[in-house]
Amino acid sequence: MKKYLEQLSYAINFLIKITEKFIYGLRNILIIMYLAMGIHFLMFSLNFIKELLPEGWMSWLPRVEIVNMIEDVDFLMIGNLIVMIIIGGWQIFIRKFSFSQSSDKPQWLDHINSGILKVKTCMSLAGVTCVLLLKELLEKNINSERISITIVITIVFLIASFVFAKVDTILHPPVARTDHNNQSNKNHSETIKQQTEHEEKNQ
Repeated sequence: MKKYLEQLSYAINFLIKITEKFIYGLRNILIIMYLAMGIHFLMFSLNFIKELLPEGWMSWLPRVEIVNMIEDVDFLMIGNLIVMIIIGGWQIFIRKFSFSQSSDKPQWLDHINSGILKVKTCMSLAGVTCVLLLKELLEKNINSERISITIVITIVFLIASFVFAKVDTILHPPVARTDHNNQSNKNHSETIKQQTEHEEKNQ
């Protein structure tokens, strides 16, 4: 019975590690979006150079629409938000990544907690609504009602970000947060060490 439970525990840990690697690797999808934004930036730079040259030069170059670039920026910000929620949520609510000591891990992953995740989410949503507002202002047919609604939504997200940040500061003062993070990292390192020893023993 004990051997069966050990095998079951090993199988569960193996499945968790596979899922963990999949979740952690989702951030690499953003590479495609950043490459697309890089191409947009290159085209935008070439259009800028074209405006400085005499008329007729570089006529083969297609014109870059600012509205289209803003839409792509919006997609990129939403993609960053989704990745942050998925990876940060896993780290907070399920378990810490067993390879979180890797040098290529996201910088924000060291300081994430439920309060900070809420603040970052609200700030990201406020940024998305600002981009949408800019897009609305650049449209030929301006809809005043839609612009007013977007402004109100942006203000709500900013106020929510301030409230969440204030509450997180009150509940987790900087000194206490540092001590908690140090203790958490120490416990996490000990857990990884025990898991590694247990796997080596089973093999």
